[in-house]
Amino acid sequence: MVYEYLPRGSLADVLKCDEKSALLTWPLRVRCLQEVAVALHFMHNGGAGDKCFHRDVKSANVCLTATFSAKLIDCGLAHFIPGGDARIDRSKFTATGGVLGTPGYISPEYARDGKFSSKADVYSFGMVILEVITGRIQNSPDELYSHFFEGDDDDDDDADGDGDVDETARIIAKIKAAADVRPGAVSGGLINDLSRLAV
Repeated sequence: MVYEYLPRGSLADVLKCDEKSALLTWPLRVRCLQEVAVALHFMHNGGAGDKCFHRDVKSANVCLTATFSAKLIDCGLAHFIPGGDARIDRSKFTATGGVLGTPGYISPEYARDGKFSSKADVYSFGMVILEVITGRIQNSPDELYSHFFEGDDDDDDDADGDGDVDETARIIAKIKAAADVRPGAVSGGLINDLSRLAV
């Protein structure tokens, strides 16, 4: 497999380093998120033919070009759905069995039931959004979730101090509510929301 050269490394590495993170302005952060949303929308809606679930969406699997364009990589856990029929399994080239993915990015429903859908990818994407907004990397299964949704307010700063917190909170709430939305609809609508923030 050959990848495009991605000189900035992973989004996780950029967010962990204060010097690199300072280069990732709020409009660039939003653009990166929008590009990941487009990639997930493409996969979930069968843009290349068969529908596909990534199953390991995290900031370490988002790499950046020299101009900070985001590329979703590492499809080693991807699950393909031929013809959109979830009963047919074409995952013989990827890992199978059990709950797969990175702890802290796995949706509670998938961890509990072991049944994957696009909703679980959207949950993982929500964790990436939280990382980008807060500038913190998910290090334990509930650290960022509890910080953002359960009132852990020992660090109330947004990533650069210049984000539109109300608009961002609205988008995060929309992602959180995605569990009740039909698969595939969330990423497409989110693309437009993120576009408005990038201005």
